[in-house]
Amino acid sequence: MDPKLLNLPWVTLLILAAGYMGYFVAHVGLREHHKTVGVTFNTLVFGFCAAFAYQLSRYMEINILAASGTAVVTSVLLGAVWRALLRPVFYNIMQNTNVSYADDIPTAWLNLFGETNVVASQLLVRLKDGRTLMCSDLHRFKDEPNGPFRFGATGDILMYVTDLKVGYAWSTIDDVFCDEWGSEITYIPASEVAQVNFRRRKRRATS
Repeated sequence: MDPKLLNLPWVTLLILAAGYMGYFVAHVGLREHHKTVGVTFNTLVFGFCAAFAYQLSRYMEINILAASGTAVVTSVLLGAVWRALLRPVFYNIMQNTNVSYADDIPTAWLNLFGETNVVASQLLVRLKDGRTLMCSDLHRFKDEPNGPFRFGATGDILMYVTDLKVGYAWSTIDDVFCDEWGSEITYIPASEVAQVNFRRRKRRATS
């Protein structure tokens, strides 16, 4: 880190840090293809919102520590709102008005990470060696470490395997859960994956 950065005014450092936090939340899992210019301007957009919150707090005579916290929380919350609510609405409007059918995500794999209003139910991964791994009920593993699964940005996968298919025969793996040793998770390198089947359903609104 350049020592000169630490000599910048407190407000400048705060806005840059808060802006990047907001950008990170808004694009988590989708940042690998972003260029430096895009990262910079995304950070500035969320930083502007943080700066507004900070200045408003100071105008209301809130102390500098609380105002700084307000700026950070504002930026992070706006990033979360953009990711969960506004981003899907924005791209739906673009498509419905025939402006563009692109969604700014370079691969179909990364597009999986853009859908947040879903409940995952089942994951099946076919390997290049012919074996098929399945987690028949992802909900069972939602409270386990890295549960119920993880898709890596490069195509690798973490999953809890409950069923294994070799040839035409399926077998159940009974020791996935183990009270003494913990639950067993499997890492699958992207180079070994031939096909992924992923079941999910739209999240139902709670009344």
